[in-house]
Amino acid sequence: MSEMPAEIAKAFVAFQANIKDLNLDKQGQRSSYASVGSMMTHVRDAAKEQGLAISMPMAWSEGAGFFIKPVIAHSSGESWSPDHLAWPIIVDDMTNCQKIGSAVSYARRYLLQSILGLASGIEEDDFDTDDDGLANGGLLDPPKQDQWTAWADQAITNINTIENADILVQWDKAESDNQDQCHLIAPEQLERVQQAYLARREQLNG
Repeated sequence: MSEMPAEIAKAFVAFQANIKDLNLDKQGQRSSYASVGSMMTHVRDAAKEQGLAISMPMAWSEGAGFFIKPVIAHSSGESWSPDHLAWPIIVDDMTNCQKIGSAVSYARRYLLQSILGLASGIEEDDFDTDDDGLANGGLLDPPKQDQWTAWADQAITNINTIENADILVQWDKAESDNQDQCHLIAPEQLERVQQAYLARREQLNG
C-alpha cells in the first residue's frame, strides 16, 4: 500500500478539523443521501482552504476491466493515487449506459465520502452518524432483512463476474462496511457472500 505524501496528509488533517456536515440533497428509495454534487462542494472547500484537488477518472485495463481510481493532488505538487482505492465498475449489462452511469456515480459518491472522511445518515448519539442510508429512518426503524438479502444477491452476482484476483480483493475492501453491517443484522446473508467470495478466489487463483 503506497504511503500518503506528507503534504497531502497535513492538508487532510487541517481540512477535517473544520469539516461541515453533508447536505442530504437527494431522495433514495428509503432515505435521503448526499449526491456527488453535494460532496463536490466539500471538495471545492478543500481546494480553496487546503490546496487539495480530487480527480476520479474512469479507466480500463486488461484483466481488470473498467474501474475508477482517484487521484488526489496538492498545491505543493505532490499527488497520490493508491491502487487500493481503485473501485471496479461491475454491472450485469456493460452495454447499458444508464446502468454504467449509475454504477460510476455510486462509486464516486462513496469514494469521495471515504477519502474526505464524510458521513451521512442516522444519528446514533449526539455526535455520531451512520453512513450510506442503510440504517436511515430512526433507531426504532432498523434495516430490514430483505435489504441484506438483496445486497447479498447482488454481491454474489458481482463476485462471480470478476475475472481478476486483484479486482476481487479490491471489491472485498470496498464492501467492508456493508459486510460489517450485514454481519450484525443478517449474518446468514453474509455467510452466503463469504462462501461465494472464497469459491471465486480459489477459481481465480487456480
